[in-house]
Amino acid sequence: MAIFERYPPAIALSTGRSISIFGVTIVCVIVSTIAVLLRIYARHLKRKAFLLEDYLVFAALVLCTRGMYS
Repeated sequence: MAIFERYPPAIALSTGRSISIFGVTIVCVIVSTIAVLLRIYARHLKRKAFLLEDYLVFAALVLCTRGMYS
């Protein structure tokens, strides 16, 4: 069986994409944090009270960020 004579080369774990994935994760966390902070700032500028959705967005950001790094 000529198909099974050549095996693919071993995959080195040190050459994976973990650094790239970590970098993308950091960028996403930074962008989402900026978005939430701008939302809070806009509410403050308009002198509007925080609604339930504002608290939920902030809680989701905190829980997701904490969950990624625990």
